[in-house]
Parts: sequence; structure tokens; C-alpha cells
Amino acid sequence: MIGWLLRDTGNHSRLFDGVPHTSKGSPVKQVKHLLGMFLQLATLSVLPLIVVFQLFYGFRLIVMPISLLIGITLFSIGTALRESN
Repeated sequence: MIGWLLRDTGNHSRLFDGVPHTSKGSPVKQVKHLLGMFLQLATLSVLPLIVVFQLFYGFRLIVMPISLLIGITLFSIGTALRESN
């Protein structure tokens, strides 16, 4: 049954070659998308941890605005990578 479905769609040679075939396009686009998503996820995870670390252990106050600017930059780079064509 499965073999008939694969022959019928004509994709049997593409399904098992080990390369993910999605509608997103080239592997470079996929890597950019995943890297952008990772940067956004890392930024949204690390910034609250820095705030919690500041509350419990404390460090110089200048670290907070600097880390926020770094977070904004990383998040913007991640957004640009995800939306690039």
C-alpha cells in the first residue's frame, strides 16, 4: 500500500535520500531560519535569567542596560535572519 502511494506521487526517490525536502527552499535558507530562531530563543531565555541573577546575587547596575542593548541587537539579527530571502 505504501509503495503504491509513493509511486503514485512520484516522490519515492526524494523521500529516502536523507535530505529534508520542505517547501522552505534551499538548505541555506533553512540554516538561516534555524539560526535566527535560536538567536531569538536564546535572547528571550537569557534576559530574564540575568534579571533573576541580578535580584539574587547583584552586580553593577550598568550591566542591565548593556545586556538589554545586546539582547535587542541579537533579537534583531535573529529576526533579520528568519525573514531573509
